[in-house]
Amino acid sequence: MDPLQFAYQPDIGVDDAVIYLLHTSLTHLEKAGSTKFSDDSAVVGLITDGDDREYRGLIQDFADWCLRNNLQINAGKTKELVVDFRRRSHSPPAPVSIQGTDIDTVKSYKYLGVHLNDSLDWSDNTNALVKKGNSRLFLLRRLRSFGVQGPLLRTFYDSVVASAIFYGIVCWASSITDRRQEENGQTGEEGQLCPGMPPGLSGGGWETGG
Repeated sequence: MDPLQFAYQPDIGVDDAVIYLLHTSLTHLEKAGSTKFSDDSAVVGLITDGDDREYRGLIQDFADWCLRNNLQINAGKTKELVVDFRRRSHSPPAPVSIQGTDIDTVKSYKYLGVHLNDSLDWSDNTNALVKKGNSRLFLLRRLRSFGVQGPLLRTFYDSVVASAIFYGIVCWASSITDRRQEENGQTGEEGQLCPGMPPGLSGGGWETGG
């Protein structure tokens, strides 16, 4: 495709170029036999008083919608996470079936980079963030050992380390326990106290209301 085909053409604007490019890139999806996957889709349902008919109907409606729109659900990669708020333990519900395949029920699942578990306590997510943050702090120390000075170390910390340990913070910061908050805060503080790091870096710990 000629990158200048829309340049210096009368009565052709940016909108025309964008529409043409979108049409060219998406027309193959209309061809018979093309396969599209329903990736990163989530269905959230509520089971009340043990009645899961609405929940299962919601899943079936989504499966039917995918079928009508030529979207394929990879049942082997699909997982079900059940959060039970009842005080007493109960037997788990029967597994959900999609296109004749029973869906595995898991206690923890990583969705869009955030780890969720069936207790909604963010422990799995915090452990993953601390582990990732520590591995990137090692790279920070290596840069310092090579003689990299403060401003560049700060840039590396903000872009590589802090971006990892504070990923999705708007979701979990106000809900994690004090002990988990301290673990993540220590990871941020260690980056600040690394030799050669300038003081007052953004991203070292946080405050929560209440």
